Amino acid sequence: MAAPQVARSVGNAPLTDWGMGILDRPPTPPGRGACHLWPVPITDDWVVTGPLEICERRQAARYLVHRARQTFVASRVAQRLIGGHYLGQVAQEVAIDRRCQSCAADHGRPRWVGNHRLDYSVSHAGDWLLVAVVGSGLVGVDVAQRGDAERVGPTQARKALTPAERRRWMQLPPQERTEGFYQTWCRKEAAVKLTGSGLRIRPSSVDVSKPTVSLPEAPPPWSSQTIWLRQLRAPTAYSAALATTVSCHKIHICGPLTSLLTATHR
Repeated sequence: MAAPQVARSVGNAPLTDWGMGILDRPPTPPGRGACHLWPVPITDDWVVTGPLEICERRQAARYLVHRARQTFVASRVAQRLIGGHYLGQVAQEVAIDRRCQSCAADHGRPRWVGNHRLDYSVSHAGDWLLVAVVGSGLVGVDVAQRGDAERVGPTQARKALTPAERRRWMQLPPQERTEGFYQTWCRKEAAVKLTGSGLRIRPSSVDVSKPTVSLPEAPPPWSSQTIWLRQLRAPTAYSAALATTVSCHKIHICGPLTSLLTATHR
C-alpha cells in the first residue's frame, strides 16, 4: 500500500515533483505493468555514506570535475542501495554486470546479478539522478534539464527528429517548442537505453511520436519486442520519459534513498 500522498523533500526539492503515490521502501518488486521510479538528488552526501567498492572509489577519484565525480558516486551508490533492497542483500555485496552486448566491454546497460526478472535503467541531469526498476520486461529511462534561456532551433531539430516529428514540432507555438523538443528527445533516449544501442542509432531515425517506438531496419542489439513509451512527470525545467517492453500503467515514486541506508548499508 502506498504511503500518504504528502510532500517529502530532499534538500529543497520535493519528491512529489516527480509524481504522487510515494513509497518509502517498496515492500515487493514492481508487478507486471508497474515501474518503481527512484529520484535521487546529486549531492556530496553519497561520498560519505556510499557503499562503494575500492575500484569504484578509485574511479571516482579520477574525475577532475567535482560535479562529474558527484554524479558518478551518486549513481553507483543508488544502484547498490536499490539493488540491495530488492535482492535482499547488503549494498556492498550487490554485483552489477555492465558488459556490452556487442563488444563485452564494461560500458553496457547495467544489470543486477542474481535476479533475472528485475531490470533497471539509470539517467542523470542537473541536480537529479533517476533509477527506474521493472519486474517484467526491459526498461529505459531518461531525464534532461532545460536551461531557462535555452531555445531549440531548426538545426537541433533536424539532427534529432524524424521528418514527421519535425513537422509536428514546427506546428507548436514558439514558446512551447523547447519543452516539446526535450520531451521527444527523452523518449528517444529512453528507448535507446532500453536496447543498449547507444550511439549506433541516429536519433533522427527513431520515431517516438506514437505510444510505441518505430525504427525502420533496426540494427542489433535493438529489441525485437514492442517498445512502449510514457512521458514522466518531472520538476520544473526538467523532462523525463520511460520506455518499457511491457506496457507500463502504474508509476510508483520511491524514496528518499536515505530510507534504504539503515536496511542495506553497514
